[in-house]
Amino acid sequence: MIDNENHKISTIVRTTRMQLSAVLDKNVTQEQFGEMLVEGLVNVPLSRTSVSSWENGKYEPDSDLLWALAVRHYGTRDWRLLFAMQCLRAKLPDVFDNGIVEFRIPAAS
Repeated sequence: MIDNENHKISTIVRTTRMQLSAVLDKNVTQEQFGEMLVEGLVNVPLSRTSVSSWENGKYEPDSDLLWALAVRHYGTRDWRLLFAMQCLRAKLPDVFDNGIVEFRIPAAS
């Protein structure tokens, strides 16, 4: 059964992959999305089945992975930062809505 939280995260994952496909003007597979997502992170394997499970709402991205992405790409306009922030906000709304953690995407220069 998919609860509202997982459903929201599954939408974020699917939408991000589709937007990436549009930007790159090619179909980005779940496997390619996983590889691109963890690019630049050390020893963080991510399988196609993980991405599939996220998109189907069976599982959600691990919070540690999302924090690692946010820290790695903080201060950039990289799509991985936005993805991590959206997923973390969906997973931990109280943390973000109460101002405990605040991320801002830098303005375009």
